[in-house]
Amino acid sequence: LHMVSNRVAHRDLKSDNILLEYSGSKDFPHLVITDFGCSIGTLSIPYQSFDVNKGGNPALMAPEIKEARPGTFVKLDYRKADLWAASNIAYEIFGSPNPAYQRNGVSQLPELVPNNIKELIKSIGKDDPNERISPLLAADICQLLLWAPPSWFDSYDDIKEDVVLQWLLTITTKVLCEARFAKDEQELKEFKLVSTFLRRICLTSLMDALHWIRECY
Repeated sequence: LHMVSNRVAHRDLKSDNILLEYSGSKDFPHLVITDFGCSIGTLSIPYQSFDVNKGGNPALMAPEIKEARPGTFVKLDYRKADLWAASNIAYEIFGSPNPAYQRNGVSQLPELVPNNIKELIKSIGKDDPNERISPLLAADICQLLLWAPPSWFDSYDDIKEDVVLQWLLTITTKVLCEARFAKDEQELKEFKLVSTFLRRICLTSLMDALHWIRECY
């Protein structure tokens, strides 16, 4: 999400380029994306000939990039390309083979993975970018699953915007008042995660994310 917000396309996302630091608790590792050698500072480039470099690893290249054919008015659209690569890497994170490296392009997630996470991975991994959810929506879904009241997800009653705003105010107050008194590194990292979420909040996207989650239940 941070890269897309700054109009950066990595174009070579793979597990080798994701570093984790386990200083302290293993529950909250520090994740860093590395190797920006193939990255570009735009999300769309003209594709008028085969001489244009599409990016790095072809196996993890989004279908709309890999299958594109050059033409006078053709452009390579990277807005959701890194997101597609992330969906394949997610299988490795959960201990399954990366489907992009399988001959039939199919892999199964372990049973222990929650259904809503499975659906999220499927949604960001759709071959048609128009059917793929946006990086912002995917990020908001993850944040809601982490921090929102679980009762919101399986309730038959609609969750109104004022309820969501009240919740946002509550967790904002909690971060402002308690972050400086964090008991340990784990708690401090949790506050940082929440702060990152609050700094870029968009209520419309958040309501869309909540609706998406409720449809999975």
